Amino acid sequence: MGEYKGLRHVHRSQRGVEKFSCQANLAGVTQNEFNLNVSRYVDVFDPEEEIDVGKLQKIYQIEGDLLDVRKLMAKYLKELGIDG
Repeated sequence: MGEYKGLRHVHRSQRGVEKFSCQANLAGVTQNEFNLNVSRYVDVFDPEEEIDVGKLQKIYQIEGDLLDVRKLMAKYLKELGIDG
């Protein structure tokens, strides 16, 4: 019910709300060839988080090192007669 009240408030105030609504004028609608698709007027997309490739490569390196250590540990446990 709260969303309905918010929509009603935005409609009555006739103001655009970022990521929610837009006051389109005739020039804007004409420029968009009378396409009333909401995405033409309201940007609802959040920017994607940037990935630090260097950190990602470091994580892969650490995971590889961990795999090597686990293999070595399994070898030592086997030598000691312990199932690991």
